[in-house]
Amino acid sequence: MSDRSRIDRRQLLAGLAAGAAGISALTASGNAGATHDAYDPDLKRGYTRTRFGLVHYWLSGGGPFLTLLHQASQSSNEFAPIAPYLADNYRVLAIDMVGHGRSDEPDHELTAEEYMEAAMAVLDDLGIEKTHLVGHHSGAMMAMGIAADHPERVDKVVLSGIGKRDEERIKAFFETPLTRDLPVDAEGDFLAKTWSVYRSMSAPMTPPEVTFLPFMVGLEARIRTYDAHYAILRWNEAEARARLKHTVLLLEGQYDFYVNDQEALLAEMPGSSREYIPDCGAFMFHEKPGEIAEVILRYLDA
Repeated sequence: MSDRSRIDRRQLLAGLAAGAAGISALTASGNAGATHDAYDPDLKRGYTRTRFGLVHYWLSGGGPFLTLLHQASQSSNEFAPIAPYLADNYRVLAIDMVGHGRSDEPDHELTAEEYMEAAMAVLDDLGIEKTHLVGHHSGAMMAMGIAADHPERVDKVVLSGIGKRDEERIKAFFETPLTRDLPVDAEGDFLAKTWSVYRSMSAPMTPPEVTFLPFMVGLEARIRTYDAHYAILRWNEAEARARLKHTVLLLEGQYDFYVNDQEALLAEMPGSSREYIPDCGAFMFHEKPGEIAEVILRYLDA
């Protein structure tokens, strides 16, 4: 990627992220992002009509398809910082899960299988017969499930921010209120508490302006009816993993405390590999987009 292409795409996709979040955002360099739709000739933004409502997606770049699935309580803007590094080699597709980002609100609480069905509907709508998959946290679980259920539609798989799940960890998650559950108070203390959680999810060295975008998207998610975390945690991940025929690349951010025991996970996924990303937390695609893109491209191009 040329320097000019990298700078232009990065700023334009930062504008896309801001649009997806409904807020103003800054690029890593501190410059205001331009509106991606107006200037990027590669961009296509669209909607797929599903039985759960309209599902929003955006596309950029050219080449084989690379589909990106975001974590719960975030949106497709999670991948806006990394997409410029990928879009010279791949046709990047980022999808807003139902009830997230610009996608419609469902009329019931979806199961994990229904979230995956909606993502597959986008691929069908766009005529995508085969794609690489990258998923982060909840999105990684979705990517695993899609690859297990539709192996003929999936090429290489990158699972970011997952670990060995156990009943104790799942039970603790259900018993711990999410930031969306903090009551709104007149003094705005819930904002400070939420910010504290999002800073703890970031690496200690992450600039606060980098944490700011996922923080704002998370605040916006408070007004959505359902939280996909619960659907993913109820899903039988072990059963899907047992059916998975693909070898995968696991990504782990150094400070992502949601990840645990990836070595044990690798032992159950013969032939798979792992990359440890230093100085990253749960928002690694905002924190180290260039470095992570290099890891992903090296894996996809091998």
